[in-house]
Amino acid sequence: LDYLRQDLNLHEMIWKMSGNEFLEQALRRIVMPLYALTICQIRSEEKFNLEQDALSHKPIVEAILSQDSEAAVIAFLAGIREWESQVVGHMPVEKTSSVFASDQSPQPVSLV
Repeated sequence: LDYLRQDLNLHEMIWKMSGNEFLEQALRRIVMPLYALTICQIRSEEKFNLEQDALSHKPIVEAILSQDSEAAVIAFLAGIREWESQVVGHMPVEKTSSVFASDQSPQPVSLV
């Protein structure tokens, strides 16, 4: 639970960097149920590796620190697809395609 609290703190810091309080509020509403689902996943799987999960955040943090918006978008999309494969894959619903699939290339965004 401490790990998930710190993970949520990291995500909240990134949201706050957007400077968009409406985005922050929307993400909090969306993410809290997802964290509950993640807690269920962690408790149900003996093989969940907290260190590996923590290291999966490294590419997006490095991209933000270097102010490389394209790399940040790519890292975010890779991370969300990995999360999807881990968590959504455990849901009792037949998965037919990626919720986050996109044929479009990531568009650069301003991090400042």
